[in-house]
Amino acid sequence: LAECYQSRHRDPPPILTCPAMDDVLLIPIRSANPIPEAADKHIIVGLQCGMSVLRGANVFSPGVMAADPSIQRGDQVAVFADLEGKCRRGLTKRYEGRTVFVGNGRANISRYDLFRDDSPSGVAVIMTTALYD
Repeated sequence: LAECYQSRHRDPPPILTCPAMDDVLLIPIRSANPIPEAADKHIIVGLQCGMSVLRGANVFSPGVMAADPSIQRGDQVAVFADLEGKCRRGLTKRYEGRTVFVGNGRANISRYDLFRDDSPSGVAVIMTTALYD
C-alpha cells in the first residue's frame, strides 16, 4: 500500500487494527485533495470507470470511450467521466456532453493502440493526481 501511494507522490494513510476483530484492518477516509488543473489532453471514460477512479483505481482500457487523437504512451492526460452515457466509443473530437473531471494521469497506451481492437485490455491510464485518496 505504501508503494502505491509513493508512486502517486502521496503520503500513505495510517493503517489501524480493529480492536474487536483481529483479521480486520481500518484505513481512515481522508478529505478531498485540492482540485488539480486538468491536463491539456483529454480522455473520456464511462461513468462506472469514473466512479472507480474516484475510489483510487487506474483507468482500464474497456472504460475509455474517447481520447484526444494525439495521445501517445507517457503523455499527461486529464480524465473526465461521461455523466450522460452518450459519448460514442472512439470519438476523435472533443466531447461536448456533460462530464466531470476525476483526475490526471499518465497514458499507458497510445490512442491508436487503444482503439484499434474491438476488445482492448489492460491499464490505459495510470492515475497520478486523484481527487480523493
